[in-house]
Amino acid sequence: MKILKRIIDLFTQVEESRPLDADSLTTFVARHEGLRLVCYEDPAGVATIGYGHTRTVGPSDIGRKVITRSQAIALLIEDLRPAKHAAAAITGLSSGPIFIGVTSFIFNLGPGALHGKSTQIGRHLIEGDYKSASEGMKRYVYAGGRRLRGLVKRREEEASLVWKSPEKTL
Repeated sequence: MKILKRIIDLFTQVEESRPLDADSLTTFVARHEGLRLVCYEDPAGVATIGYGHTRTVGPSDIGRKVITRSQAIALLIEDLRPAKHAAAAITGLSSGPIFIGVTSFIFNLGPGALHGKSTQIGRHLIEGDYKSASEGMKRYVYAGGRRLRGLVKRREEEASLVWKSPEKTL
């Protein structure tokens, strides 16, 4: 518990001292998710709170459940674990721009998006075809049947991390 509190304290200090950027996975995802301390219904109709947390909230929590900033950070750190494992499994990486881009993508959409019939992002990543993977990622910009500017921006940034990364040459 002390370690988690220290991580939350450090994250909060960094967040308050400079704008969130793509220097780390947590700050990248937090910047794109945004922080909402009161449970709300996202554009896809899913009850959400904090930085994109959906696992422990439901429709009856919308407008009622409230959390603190520290709780939101703790939820984000925990929620990122499955996406990090999936991204590491598909890319063979555990840090760096490609890892951040792929993990953010998985966090937002779930690992099934890597294997969409029309994009085959996972196959492209495994084969090292980062251009095709990044182009496939850019297609996931709809929520609730609507194209959302925020998702377009997020996918552009994620795809850019995957396609323009110096890791590709390693």
